[in-house]
Amino acid sequence: MELVYSIFLLLSAWYDLRTAKIPIWLLVLFGITGALGLLTGAWQEYSGVLAAFLPGIFLLLVTICTGGAAGAGDGCFFIVSACYLGSYGTIVLFLCGLFFCGTCSLGMAAWGFIHGINAGKMRLPFLPFIIPAWFWLLFVSTGK
Repeated sequence: MELVYSIFLLLSAWYDLRTAKIPIWLLVLFGITGALGLLTGAWQEYSGVLAAFLPGIFLLLVTICTGGAAGAGDGCFFIVSACYLGSYGTIVLFLCGLFFCGTCSLGMAAWGFIHGINAGKMRLPFLPFIIPAWFWLLFVSTGK
């Protein structure tokens, strides 16, 4: 299922980077696939399935609280991801993605400060930063 999830991640990141939106059909297609896997017990080794949905729920709450400043697509992406990765994988992916995105944002802010540009107005898609986090989870992390 890692290949299926990798395709979902790459397509979602591509759309987020190009259009700042994740198509509904993509979320529905991979969401149904992941939900069927959960229902058929294909991923029985994942404990705490409900905890896996917390990053997505958190992002959707942030979207509501900020009036849409944070994208709802990111929250939906993590809800679908929970079906594939379980609690450990989803939470680690979310936290690593935040780290990579935060590091890049800090670099952009420093660059803007040095060059006298207000980097606070720049928009940064979140999902492309999940790709290095996914590679880290696949190849480095041992808590799977």
